[in-house]
Amino acid sequence: ESYLQVYAESKTSYRSYINSFYLQTKDGKRNFVVPRYSGRDAEENLELARMEKSVQSVYATVAGSAEIIWIDSDILTSEQSAIHCVVSVVPYI
Repeated sequence: ESYLQVYAESKTSYRSYINSFYLQTKDGKRNFVVPRYSGRDAEENLELARMEKSVQSVYATVAGSAEIIWIDSDILTSEQSAIHCVVSVVPYI
């Protein structure tokens, strides 16, 4: 069986590690909030973990000393949304 045959969904969920956001606090702390996803089985979880290692490496290269904060985004993705879309309407505090 191919990957698509096993994991194809009747409703498409777009998982993206790019749809993150950058946050700098008043005290100067820098963060990247990056989506994290769960697989449906152990094999998919291993594949996602491998992808996250690559994502972590890229963000560390780009972000320098910024902390990378992972946030569970499965529910957002199932609703055709992502973390960046949700926080784009949060007012400046």
